[in-house]
Amino acid sequence: MLHTYYQRVSETLDAQTVARCMVERGCLTQHQLESIQSRRQVPTAAAEQLLNIVISQTSDVYNCFLDALNETGLEQINKLIVTGNTTGTR
Repeated sequence: MLHTYYQRVSETLDAQTVARCMVERGCLTQHQLESIQSRRQVPTAAAEQLLNIVISQTSDVYNCFLDALNETGLEQINKLIVTGNTTGTR
């Protein structure tokens, strides 16, 4: 479902916060975090970088991403990705 909602997620995702959470959980490397942080001036680009990393990794990283969304207060994005329910998202 992430592919289906890629554009909407990239426009609403706080990539910096989610990526830091994923690093803390051991799901992203410091190098990947730095790659995302290097795009912080353009939040959509940072979000796209994070999404591209998640998409190219294992299901464990994908599940970590979903958990990180919940842990960082972005439950509505998790709900959109998992269920397709757009209530509460832009």
